[in-house]
Amino acid sequence: MLQGGVKAEKVADWLVGMSGTVARARKRFFWIGALSGAVLFAVVSVWGYQNISYRSKLKKQSDLLSQIHDLEIGLDGVVGNGVKSSAEKVSLLNKLLAAERQLFQIREKLRLPDRVPTYRNPLGADVHLVLEELGKKEFIVPESFIRSVQEQIDFFCKPGNRATLVKCFLRKPRYEAMIHQELAKMKLPLDFLYIPMQESLLDSNALSGNSARGLWQMVPETARDFDLRVPVDWETRPSLEDERTRPHLATKAAAKYLHLLYSEFGDAALTLAAYNAGGNKMRRGLSQIDDPVNDRDFWYLYRMGVMQTETHDYVPRIIAMILIDRNRDKYGFKATSH
Repeated sequence: MLQGGVKAEKVADWLVGMSGTVARARKRFFWIGALSGAVLFAVVSVWGYQNISYRSKLKKQSDLLSQIHDLEIGLDGVVGNGVKSSAEKVSLLNKLLAAERQLFQIREKLRLPDRVPTYRNPLGADVHLVLEELGKKEFIVPESFIRSVQEQIDFFCKPGNRATLVKCFLRKPRYEAMIHQELAKMKLPLDFLYIPMQESLLDSNALSGNSARGLWQMVPETARDFDLRVPVDWETRPSLEDERTRPHLATKAAAKYLHLLYSEFGDAALTLAAYNAGGNKMRRGLSQIDDPVNDRDFWYLYRMGVMQTETHDYVPRIIAMILIDRNRDKYGFKATSH
């Protein structure tokens, strides 16, 4: 009887122990469940917030692109050279630049597939790529500039002009390596090759009405400044006595000149414009803007319309020639393939 009582007592103790264990297990499971729920809630909340925040950035991107487009239209609509029109342009341009900066900041936080195309005109992306290769960063090509590039492409591709460009492309293999070598020595963009392609169509004897001569169409004063021998009576002398007609010597001089312009203006597009207009005219253009230090940028001058018409169209013409040369089949120049 005593032995049976001891066994019953042990069973009772075991049952009490088991019930305590079960209670502790339940309590542990409860806290694990509660903690898991809290973690899940936090994860869902963060994900939801991030999703809402990301969607907000996507909308902001679209809004900023629309705003930039509208401001471009507004700038194009401002005509005249008076103080009032100039002040209106500055106001619109400052708003546009602020919108561009916001857009660049937003896009840094977006996945590449979610970045809406910047340009409504497909040509814009091609133009952007060329200018990016020339060293420009964080910019949006003005829609008026893209239209100008298209106009220049159309001009080059007209039946009456096509043969002229064909001649230039045929001459290109003769000079390309030499010009690239001299540009590389001066650490200049290799696409500056298109300056003599535009200036002279790579004709070393080309002569223009303002006494400019040779591949690079340098005037006598500039040529002499960069160590080319140009006789005072060059017009009556044999052409070889004028070193502007000697491709290698003229290219070395032009590269030095371009290096000087690039060192001063610090922008490839501005350098191209300065080569066309001359350094003094470009400096005068910069003097017409309120902040020539911080706004020392080709786009600022282009949008403000302070460059002469020839210079205003010069860079779009260079870009047009680059795009045609890179896409000869597309533009119908199959007979002049590389």
